[in-house]
Amino acid sequence: MKKKRTIRVVLAAVAAGLLLCAPKPQVVKAEGSWENVTEGGIIYQCVTDTESDMYEKALVYGVNDDFKSNGTIADIQSSVTDDKGKEYPVIAIGGELAGAFSGCTKLNKVNIPNSVLSIGEGAFSECESLQTITIPDSVTDVEGQAFIDCTSLSSVKLSAKIKSLKKQTFDGCTSLKSIEIPASVESIDGAFDDNLATVTFASGSKLTTIKSAFTYTSIKSIKLPDSVTTIGDDSFGGCKELVSVELPTSLKSIGKAAFRACPKLTTVVVPDGTTEIGEEAFNSYIEDKQSGLTTITIPKSVTTIAENAFNSSNPITMYGYTGSKAESYAKAKSNITFIALDKPVTIKNAYFSVTVPASWVGKYDLYTDPTEKTPSFVSFYSQKCYTETNGQAGWLFAIATFTDESYKELPAYKVLKKSGGQTYVFEEPTDVQTEGVSAEARAEYGELLKDAEAICKTLKVTAAPNKPVIKSVKNTKGKKAKITIKKKISGAAGYEYSYDTSKKFKSAKSKSAKKTSLTLTKLKKKKTYYVRVRAYKTVNGAKIYSSWSAVKSVKIKK
Repeated sequence: MKKKRTIRVVLAAVAAGLLLCAPKPQVVKAEGSWENVTEGGIIYQCVTDTESDMYEKALVYGVNDDFKSNGTIADIQSSVTDDKGKEYPVIAIGGELAGAFSGCTKLNKVNIPNSVLSIGEGAFSECESLQTITIPDSVTDVEGQAFIDCTSLSSVKLSAKIKSLKKQTFDGCTSLKSIEIPASVESIDGAFDDNLATVTFASGSKLTTIKSAFTYTSIKSIKLPDSVTTIGDDSFGGCKELVSVELPTSLKSIGKAAFRACPKLTTVVVPDGTTEIGEEAFNSYIEDKQSGLTTITIPKSVTTIAENAFNSSNPITMYGYTGSKAESYAKAKSNITFIALDKPVTIKNAYFSVTVPASWVGKYDLYTDPTEKTPSFVSFYSQKCYTETNGQAGWLFAIATFTDESYKELPAYKVLKKSGGQTYVFEEPTDVQTEGVSAEARAEYGELLKDAEAICKTLKVTAAPNKPVIKSVKNTKGKKAKITIKKKISGAAGYEYSYDTSKKFKSAKSKSAKKTSLTLTKLKKKKTYYVRVRAYKTVNGAKIYSSWSAVKSVKIKK
């Protein structure tokens, strides 16, 4: 959805027979008294009204016809002199009744002197050839829509003394892709166009409040300064490219629809000290191709969460603390799974379980093979490293289950336990997993890795069935052999019968059956066959095997 825009065009008076640069000039009666001075096609209004705050000062009022049609460079004077020889400092560009350079479509360069304190509403609106602008540090105020629809504007240097960025200041500036916000800015209210992709903040930022600040922009990631206390309504609403946001430690509240319809924003950590999460704050529209938020961490300090703050359909994992608002909120929602940050977490599959310490919660990711219906291994990753490298680094270790000896082909492994026909193995990377990540991510990776051995010690495996005993293997007519198990194994779902002409079962064939006997067919006459059997039980679709029975042999004579 494209954000709606309104353009307020202030029409100035026709002074001294010169047309001003408003899109539709008309005569407007102005109060007070002034004198107009024109230099380089720019009309300056020198205020002579003794009761005006602008007394004995001048502002850029507009331009003449020739400049409006052909002017390319605006050299704004720091002061102008009237026909009586009186000098007036120029302190403003545009104002309540002054269109300034609005609609000057050929204007491509502006020189603003240090005498200027303010830039009025719409002062440079629709200057579609203007490519760069430097606002000097003397300027403390830029009104909304000041640069609206400057479609070629690609570079902006803001004043280091400006206090706020107001509605639609740079709306319609489709070429403006990046901007640095000065430390002096205390609030931002819907100032930018959809194409803005990169925002940085000067050191020592005083920014405290944002509202509709970056709605519908193309920002992919952003780190808000540790001065922001309020993320107001719709601040990042509709940011369809937003992947990551680092919220400041100073944050107190997240407003209504603050991150609504951000389909690529899947993980958010709300900092301690935040108290409120508003309506639809993280609600992604269902029609978006991406699912939106899947993981969020909420501190104890949050005491208010709006009923519809999150999607009601997408599965969400919510990390929080026992007895917190996050816990009670999550438990009332069928699509939200709550995981306590102050308790260890047990990770379980059909084969085994391990427990990670509470200090790990919210800092690690898990990976299993998506092609396996019942995964036989779990890989652990450092969340920071994994995110910073788009999944290319951060692997800590894996715990895997093998039913054969193929684990011996792994470059680095350690056998943790053998149970029945399963071998449980610890595998670790042999290459560096912190290449190209931040110092913070490297430090966290190191801390997590210290717990690897302790986590392995918590390994609990699914009990395997008892090993079966072969009662007999008999050759029967037609080059067949009947295998009979001595007795049924308790809890077994079936048996795997393995046979080969090699004692080492190098080319073994296997057949499965639920019964305690099986007849092998199409055997070769005069050959000796070696036979073994193991039982298995089924857990969530996975087969848990017993050890192999003792080997018996049979010679095929008939």
